[in-house]
Amino acid sequence: MSRVGLDVAGRDRGSNTDDILPSETDAYNRLRQFYASFASFFRLVSVSRRIRVQWRYALRQTSRAIRSLSERYEIGDGLVVVLAAAIGVMAGLTVIGFYGLLDWIRSIAGWARETTGGSDLPWLALAVVPGGLWLSTRILADAQDRAMVPTLIRSSVRQGGRLSLVPVTRKLAGAAVTIGAGGSLGAEGPVAVAGALVSSAMSQTLRFSQRRARVLLACGTAAGISAAFNAPIAGVLFALEVVLGTFAVGAMSPVVVASVMGAVVSRRFLGDSPAFAIPSEFMFVSASEFPVYVAFAIACGVLAWAFVRVFYGTQDVLTSWIPSVSNRALVAGLLVAGLGLMHPELLGDGRHGIELVLSAQLAGVTALGLGLAKILSSGLTAAGGGVGGVFTPSLLVGASFGTFFGLSAQQVFPALDITPEAYALVGMAAVVAGATFAPLTAIIMIFEMTDDYGLILPLMLVTVVSYIVARRLGQESIYSEALARTGDRIVHGADRSALENLRVGDCYDRDPHVVLEDAPVRQLLTQIRGSQQTSFPVVNRELELAGMLGYQEVARALEEGLADLIIAADLQVPDLETVMPDDSLLVAMRKMNLRDVDVLPVVQGRDSRRLSGLLSRADIMEAYETRLLLNE
Repeated sequence: MSRVGLDVAGRDRGSNTDDILPSETDAYNRLRQFYASFASFFRLVSVSRRIRVQWRYALRQTSRAIRSLSERYEIGDGLVVVLAAAIGVMAGLTVIGFYGLLDWIRSIAGWARETTGGSDLPWLALAVVPGGLWLSTRILADAQDRAMVPTLIRSSVRQGGRLSLVPVTRKLAGAAVTIGAGGSLGAEGPVAVAGALVSSAMSQTLRFSQRRARVLLACGTAAGISAAFNAPIAGVLFALEVVLGTFAVGAMSPVVVASVMGAVVSRRFLGDSPAFAIPSEFMFVSASEFPVYVAFAIACGVLAWAFVRVFYGTQDVLTSWIPSVSNRALVAGLLVAGLGLMHPELLGDGRHGIELVLSAQLAGVTALGLGLAKILSSGLTAAGGGVGGVFTPSLLVGASFGTFFGLSAQQVFPALDITPEAYALVGMAAVVAGATFAPLTAIIMIFEMTDDYGLILPLMLVTVVSYIVARRLGQESIYSEALARTGDRIVHGADRSALENLRVGDCYDRDPHVVLEDAPVRQLLTQIRGSQQTSFPVVNRELELAGMLGYQEVARALEEGLADLIIAADLQVPDLETVMPDDSLLVAMRKMNLRDVDVLPVVQGRDSRRLSGLLSRADIMEAYETRLLLNE
């Protein structure tokens, strides 16, 4: 018999298929479908891989073209402003999408409430809140850091303004589940991160330098806050004061543009109304009320400090009692839901509670209890693995305490025309400033969110005093405390741990221009002309430090016609701070800030006045940036 070709299944192609049993035919068909499915899958993977490769190639080419165009026509700053506008639009849309996700999750809880009956609404929280926290812990199962705004601060200082897409996206999903299910945290942290994620993706795609990436990170943050609260100026201040830690002029323009565009998009979709409706305008009419406001400011500073301590103390206690993450989420959720049975306004971000307090529907001891319970419920939510912001909870705490304080002051000082709701409004800014160490952001945000200028004087006074009091009581804000707990000591845009590990001896100038104390001023002018220094150590013949002398003192002597009559010792500043080579750069920076100077003389020892060199702020920043670069 002649040989006939065989197919894949080993069947004779010349044979009759009717001779094959039905079971064999079914097996054959299933096998073919199996192979066909695999072939289709691999073709799809291959196509998608080619698309990704082509897309990445197009992005690289676009990035190179943009950089080449920027360098050729010197439009670097203009390019950043254009990108900032695009970031503002995309961040605004991203924030709206996040709020849509939040509403969808809330609608699921609302559907569950309707099926069980409106009267069972409070009791349903006993299942919904623990379930939401448990699900959040599952979404963030392997996440070591669950903070929101502190993540942006760390990215700006240590990661060159770059965020990781997948971990941050999971954080946003966890925050939506936490807040939507009734967790007692705010939405301002997630929306700031959502905006920053857009800018980080753009800077990584275009392969920008770290300096520009940090600026774009601030742009996204500002746009997110602006879109969320309809507060463009506050968005700018929050990004610069909290995230970047500096008001550098180079970052101001793009951040402003991004914040404005974020607000434009938000107003297009969400309307142009203030974040909180104020039933009436409040005016500050009597200067005799200022002492009451000062006392209120001190109390708000203490409360803000206590807020931070209780917020993290609650997490420490619950973590030590219940090591299991899943069990801790269920227990914390039950406790938060139990507090919600007493005060339903505690569930969620707290905006409804703020509106009730500002409209005088909650007052006295009830309002005070709501504020104190909000501190505890926020700490419990975070301890249970929930993710969210702390800005809105701070607003509720301040508003509740302000109402209580205002009513108490009204009873104690009946002759004064005290409006308790005004104290609630001012208390919002005061507690936020004391908890976040961001007084400018707090002042402007409350003004923009309420659209009420009548209380601007007490608002500014109380906010700043509260910040000073809270800063004196504790060195860490609610953001820097979260960073410190993960080993990052970052304050005002600088990594304090890096400054502590660096020494003055690593970076100071060992050969500065010095001035002899008996040198005539006329001779001195010729000697220092052309020097890069602006301040000069004044020494004796043994090179022992006598003081410091700057161009201003010399110029003043020339204007007064004393150049031929006096010597350097007559113009020097004798009482000055010094550092030693073994001192840390953090100590040096603190001494510079204390005296408001840009240079410090370096002496050989604590009991020695012999000059070793000169340390400037520029030297500190160069050593600091080098350390960060080497640690990347």
